[in-house]
Amino acid sequence: MCDYCEHLDSSNERPMTLQVAMIARDGFIVASDKKVWGRTPRNDRKISLSETGNVAIAAAGTSVAGRFANKLVTLLDVRADLYSKTKNVLEEESRRILDDWKNNSFDGFVKALSENDNRLIVVLRGTPHLWEIILSALEPLVNLLTEDSEKPYTTNGHLSNRALYFVDRHFSADKSADELKLLAAFTILEGAEFDRQYIGGLDILLHKQNAPPRFLDKDELCELEKRCQELHETLDRELFKSK
Repeated sequence: MCDYCEHLDSSNERPMTLQVAMIARDGFIVASDKKVWGRTPRNDRKISLSETGNVAIAAAGTSVAGRFANKLVTLLDVRADLYSKTKNVLEEESRRILDDWKNNSFDGFVKALSENDNRLIVVLRGTPHLWEIILSALEPLVNLLTEDSEKPYTTNGHLSNRALYFVDRHFSADKSADELKLLAAFTILEGAEFDRQYIGGLDILLHKQNAPPRFLDKDELCELEKRCQELHETLDRELFKSK
């Protein structure tokens, strides 16, 4: 089956993902697992980054949400009023994609939005805010998540996963992006421990002031995974040593 047809046929997908997005004192962190369930399980990036690095979107749900995010970052990147009219621009460009799919008879895409929970988290470089877009076949719903929030972070995907306790308990906006990347990685990897069938892999987008956002490379991820494994073993040993 071609990639295009696979995106049309989302009926076999299980919308399981685990993501965290956090605003740090000097930038932001977006972390996600990478496991995708379709006809066969595979690893795929679930975080989209625009060409300029000004827009990052984490997509949870089916692969249609990821396809939507890839289109949206491109459209947002060229909007001169993105920062001054963020909510309106997010709504307008989301409707444009949805209308284009409807007008071009991409019924599989629209059906996937109707039958599954698909949600995007949007981060704009240089702002202290996180936005959500809840996708549906009728109308995209845009909300500002961080207005008057003392804890500018959010989670996405499998929201009942017990690993989200760690970010809920230990996140602090006073920490740097470098400090928060371990918390982000540990949350995602522990989430996989609780749900190995549907959550797996690790991808992290890091942004620090005066530097463009970038995805951590393989060596950096391996080092984080090693530290997380050591932390997991320490917690396991200390909490359950009597067993």
